[in-house]
Amino acid sequence: MRSNELVRRLMTEAVLSIDIRETAGEVLRQFAAYPVHHMPVVDDGRVVGMLSSADLMKLDAFLPRKGQPAIEYLNQHVKLETLMQRPPVTIGANDTIEKAASIMASKGIHALPVVDDRGYLIGIISTTD
Repeated sequence: MRSNELVRRLMTEAVLSIDIRETAGEVLRQFAAYPVHHMPVVDDGRVVGMLSSADLMKLDAFLPRKGQPAIEYLNQHVKLETLMQRPPVTIGANDTIEKAASIMASKGIHALPVVDDRGYLIGIISTTD
């Protein structure tokens, strides 16, 4: 692999994402159901934030120790905006993998949503790519 290779050649195009209006319970369900560690948050297809499996660890702080079931409580009290990282750090499909690696290293992140010129999600690239 060459450092000037384009992101589009290595990115994953079938990206699991979640709509900004979904519940915290749905986020938990999707992370449990699919083998992913990063999930772009979208609003009408445009990337507005990013969630990681590490972000879900924050949910424990919101959980009541007694009473209401955890998922029900989270759905009523936690919005995705409080969990997700924003503004999202993204990259374009025609950028180089060297640029992607540099961004990930400097920001201390492990995945970048790949967006088109209008901010629509078209893929994802991670450190494992």
